Amino acid sequence: ATYADLAEKYTTDKEYDAGTVLVVSHAEDSEATTSWLSGQRVLGVVSTAPAYLMNDKAPGQAVALRGRVPVKVYGPIRKVQPLISNSRGEAIYGDHQNSFAIALESNQEDVSHDSRISLQPKPPSGGLPQGDGFLLGDHLRQSNRVRALTSSQISTRY
Repeated sequence: ATYADLAEKYTTDKEYDAGTVLVVSHAEDSEATTSWLSGQRVLGVVSTAPAYLMNDKAPGQAVALRGRVPVKVYGPIRKVQPLISNSRGEAIYGDHQNSFAIALESNQEDVSHDSRISLQPKPPSGGLPQGDGFLLGDHLRQSNRVRALTSSQISTRY
């Protein structure tokens, strides 16, 4: 499979295209929306075909929380760069502190385009684990944001 993600259904303020970056909504009638600030903490990305979908009977859209997904990206990016959200529901190159994903491919177009990413957990307050790589599954067990893990561990390199 080209993409494999862990997703959960969330209600949204409108129907979003696959690859749209979403954040938690302040509105009472929906749980997710596009960001209104660049660099805002990200909930996830609208999934194309999740490998595992939690709350599949609930209303809303499948939002990828972890794994590999296509995402709408604005501007040039290089493989392994950290990505943050912009105010249009797109990913852009950003700093590690606010990143929600790592680019898995380079694209030098200075316009909106689709690109493959790996959704990443927010590192613990002590920063990223030391060394040139780590097992994402081990890192996820340390994070209080984790709801569930896939059965296989994903090896990721920074």
